[in-house]
Amino acid sequence: MVLRTSKVRVGARAVVCVAMAAGALLAAVPYGGPAGASALSQAKSHLLKLSDMPKGWKTEPGTGGTKSSNNFPAATQLAACIGVPSRLITSNPPEIYSPYFRDKSGSLEVQDSVTVFPSVKEAKAEYGVIANAKTPSCLATIMNSASVKSQLSSSTGQGATIGTIDVTKAGVPNFGRGVSAIEMSIPITYQGTSITARLIEVTFIKGKLGRQLSFNSYSATFPPSLAKRLVKLGQKRL
Repeated sequence: MVLRTSKVRVGARAVVCVAMAAGALLAAVPYGGPAGASALSQAKSHLLKLSDMPKGWKTEPGTGGTKSSNNFPAATQLAACIGVPSRLITSNPPEIYSPYFRDKSGSLEVQDSVTVFPSVKEAKAEYGVIANAKTPSCLATIMNSASVKSQLSSSTGQGATIGTIDVTKAGVPNFGRGVSAIEMSIPITYQGTSITARLIEVTFIKGKLGRQLSFNSYSATFPPSLAKRLVKLGQKRL
């Protein structure tokens, strides 16, 4: 039972990765070299730490680091649906991730990421995509397509099935002005075990920096008070 639940959770994380790329979450004109490395080093200091989590939470070994690529398979279709240039979906700026932080049961997870944009203008353009009223419904259409679902099922494990993925603007808790949140609900069944992964992706910017906080819960409800506290802490440190 533990192994099955763990395998399903890994699959849910694949959904998170696709959703991040799909929603153009903190993607911008790519740049690298020494400037990119320096930007990532600075961004790392802004990430949330285990000490910011509730007592008893742990860091999952082997997680975290830098983003290597943006491989969302339906970027062109998503951009067309929202009405934005496809470059806002497909490009790759310097971005660094915290490890996964999880509670003792493994039913709650948090991951933080900070992105460094080449300009304030680019940061605002990207945030505009996330805050666009069309983004949730467009993302839902893409995520429920046969091709994307097949990819997600494969990453979960042979014989896994994914039900209808629901994508909405996250209304609870109210994170305040200048913060956009998208919530996804993904039913997953693997080897007789069924769970519902609920993913809240919270995005905000400050100058050339962008932050995305991912609050993941598995057949559980992520505590609104904890999500709100971590968002406020992330805003303060950005």
